[in-house]
Amino acid sequence: MEATFDFRSGQSGYTTITNGQSKCRPDMLPLSMPVETTVYDVDNQTGPVASATIVPDPEVQFGSQQVVEVVYLSLLAVVGTLGNLLVISSIVHARRVNEHGNVFVINLAIADILVNGVIIPIIIGNVINGGNVLNTVTCDLIGYVTIITCCCSICNLTFIALNRYWAVVHRASYENYFSPKRVKFMVVFIWTWSTLLAFPTLLGWSDLGYDEKMLHCTWDDTKDISYNIFLITLALVVPLCGIFFSYWRLLRAVVASGKKVRRKSSSSANPDVRSPKSRSLEREMNLTKTLAATILAFMVSWGPYGLCVMVAPSTVSFQLKKIFGWLGITNSSMNFVIYGVMNPGYRAGYKKLLVHLFGSKLQKADHRLRSHGLSTGRSHQPQQQVIQL
Repeated sequence: MEATFDFRSGQSGYTTITNGQSKCRPDMLPLSMPVETTVYDVDNQTGPVASATIVPDPEVQFGSQQVVEVVYLSLLAVVGTLGNLLVISSIVHARRVNEHGNVFVINLAIADILVNGVIIPIIIGNVINGGNVLNTVTCDLIGYVTIITCCCSICNLTFIALNRYWAVVHRASYENYFSPKRVKFMVVFIWTWSTLLAFPTLLGWSDLGYDEKMLHCTWDDTKDISYNIFLITLALVVPLCGIFFSYWRLLRAVVASGKKVRRKSSSSANPDVRSPKSRSLEREMNLTKTLAATILAFMVSWGPYGLCVMVAPSTVSFQLKKIFGWLGITNSSMNFVIYGVMNPGYRAGYKKLLVHLFGSKLQKADHRLRSHGLSTGRSHQPQQQVIQL
């Protein structure tokens, strides 16, 4: 039997078994080629309704919505990957890996690079194809990696908050608790803990596979609501409680120290000259604001999806779940922007790295121009300004 199916008229009461392997709604079948399909009536639990070779309608294979989605996801992938590489490179270039908990910032950037450089390109392929481009084993692997990277991100944010809290509130014991050796152990713990949170999906508690609503390989959030609650509680709720506590105590300590510094400055002979302690406090406050903005961005990005999978993962609409899911992965492209906009230290690190990478090239270009008699004093001056950044 051969039939042509209009993908815009798919009914939610029917499901299909395509080539005896995958299960999806009729309007979510791959758009690139005809497929052998058996249609079942899910609502009445009857046998097969029809068996047909479904031929996609050429007019709906790739429309304006898919173009917008591909452009958006491509921007996330490129900007997020390059931006997080810039974060890592600027810290390493400045030789400040072990300062201010930067190891955790690097670890967070690595997790974000996995999302932007691996997971998002696969989603782009799914959007273009109109369905899953991966085989079952690879899709399960990507779904497992997705859980790990998301759990790793929030876990890194928790350790960043604890690091800042200890550096300000318990400064005397900071070097002892956050020594380079212990920090490396904490990084290993973060990845191990994130892997263990995803491990139950391999034992039959929930499952891994392709989510047709988000066009993404991840865990099956409709199979077992108890695993959803387990994962969201341990991977999101508990860490956020620790983060809130750390920043609450941290802000109290910073505000109290600020009052003391201002009182000493007002009573000094030269109140316009800032003491080293005042400058250090300002740096701590700037870093605290930056990290607090990072936490807020994470909550706004992942909060809706977390509520969705805990309350109504099966009944949420296709478009709404796609928005919630893609809003979550957008977070992986936001952190380096927050660092650059809010924190002068990171902004200066970006500039130094870019000057280091491109300054020598500009010098060589100017030298070639001068050797040919094409350089003037006016053209040489901007080169000096660039090098001095």
